[in-house]
Amino acid sequence: MGAVVAAPHIITKENMARTIKQRILEKVNEIPTEGALSTDDTILQAWNDNLWKVAKTLPPSEMLTHAKYIVDANANATTGDRNMTNKLVLLVERKDSGANYRASSEIQLHQSVSALDSDSMFYATEHSPVFWYESRDILTTLTQTATINNPADSDQDIQLISGNDQTFNVIASIAGSTTTTMTLDTHYTLNGDIITILADQCAADETITITYTVIENIKGNVLCVAPENSGGEKTRIWYFEKQIWDTTTTDLDYDNALDATILGFPDHAIEVVVLLTAVTLLKELMALQALEDEDAEIVQMITALIQSYEASINKEMEVLRPDLQGASNEN
Repeated sequence: MGAVVAAPHIITKENMARTIKQRILEKVNEIPTEGALSTDDTILQAWNDNLWKVAKTLPPSEMLTHAKYIVDANANATTGDRNMTNKLVLLVERKDSGANYRASSEIQLHQSVSALDSDSMFYATEHSPVFWYESRDILTTLTQTATINNPADSDQDIQLISGNDQTFNVIASIAGSTTTTMTLDTHYTLNGDIITILADQCAADETITITYTVIENIKGNVLCVAPENSGGEKTRIWYFEKQIWDTTTTDLDYDNALDATILGFPDHAIEVVVLLTAVTLLKELMALQALEDEDAEIVQMITALIQSYEASINKEMEVLRPDLQGASNEN
């Protein structure tokens, strides 16, 4: 007879009535001491780290029921869509010539040579696609603007580039508040990435706005597929993106994952993230108490609470990861 698996943690009406932040603070505030551990910055840092930790622990099958995806039709891996930095890839599919999405198998970088070699027995085909990761430059097109005031005073130069690893690409538009149509060599000249506004072609007190694009070169953890996309063939990537919340957001004021924009994360796993976040905060509090040589009784209270929450975390994880529970029972 197989092992009985407990039902998943259910978000009760009691939990739903309290926000995520309230649920964390209720667990931490059982300790009668003052400190900075209830500040939004501290809570958010602990929450972000533990949410990512649990997401990487959950089975992909669990995450896939809530996941979002991107469809990349590009025939190369130099665009931002393939940058998987801070993304947990759950499934990669490739659309074949028959319009069927086929699951791709992950391989290591050194194996990609064989996957791309038509003479190899490991050659990847549309019926047996593969994917791997490479550290590559990602090309991202950015639109930027530059504004010049009172150009009629004198010719003015402006360098159409800003920041490191960015290269001027093309001028999208250039227009003045008075001279609405401005043309190259008549109203301005362009030398490389330097544009010169010609003063004698501008009106007094005029404001000229230049809109232009740049190509940004950034290093990324690029997902590569074989065979590469061609024609109507596309790659579909299912993933969970690492949440980077800060104090300008109100996400912890929501009571569930969907409302809190934790896209791709199952609601019934929120409780274990709450518990882990509380443990993180309590450990910081215990370290603070030790440094300040506070009452040993408070340290004992914190220790007992941490042990209690860690036991609850283990129970939650046994439900979320029954495969791990089975493995532990066999040992």
